[in-house]
Amino acid sequence: MVADKNYDGTDRPPRFGLMTLVAEKRGGTWLEIVGQNTNSLLGTPPELEGIKTPIRIPGTEVRP
Repeated sequence: MVADKNYDGTDRPPRFGLMTLVAEKRGGTWLEIVGQNTNSLLGTPPELEGIKTPIRIPGTEVRP
């Protein structure tokens, strides 16, 4: 996420996270039922140590 603002209007640094949404079709229209946003710290979380994930995790790139 970029261009996020603090309550006082100052810029926040770019951050990474995961957003999960659940949608349901009601009367021919899709509605968002619930949404949840989780911020992420850079690097591999301890619970993923040794697990290969298809999702790129920011901060885990190998540098030459």
